[in-house]
Amino acid sequence: MDQLYKLEVHYGGTFQYIPQLIYSGGTLNYVDYVIPKFTKWSDIGEMLWDLDYEESEKIYYREHMQELDTSLRLIYDDASVEMMFKVKKGLKMINLDSLPDIGGC
Repeated sequence: MDQLYKLEVHYGGTFQYIPQLIYSGGTLNYVDYVIPKFTKWSDIGEMLWDLDYEESEKIYYREHMQELDTSLRLIYDDASVEMMFKVKKGLKMINLDSLPDIGGC
């Protein structure tokens, strides 16, 4: 049986250093029943579009149990989506953060 994920999607906010990097403000929504083998970059885009996500924002996920300032990974194509699911294997929820380009991540 395929593992199902829930995506916790943060968008419309900003990253701030206080004194470590945090995501502040914005909107929080969830996407349930995401199956990795059927999920491509275009599917992530469609899910976020349905949530009124701003297309100009970039999408990041955080590696498990790591600080934001060292663990954000950009999602930008099918290979990066596949890597996200590999990194998060065995977990039930994946946090996605979106914002304008922050550079360096």
